[in-house]
Amino acid sequence: MQQLGKHKMGKACLYIKRLSDIDVAVLSRLIAGSVQAVKARWG
Repeated sequence: MQQLGKHKMGKACLYIKRLSDIDVAVLSRLIAGSVQAVKARWG
């Protein structure tokens, strides 16, 4: 998460003010990993 850039986190939310504040490639990897985790758990 440190590689992502400027952001805040809630319990299940990621808050980003501007896309220019974050590394979009890291965000893409986080999303892909989350999708895989949900698919593995819920099929």
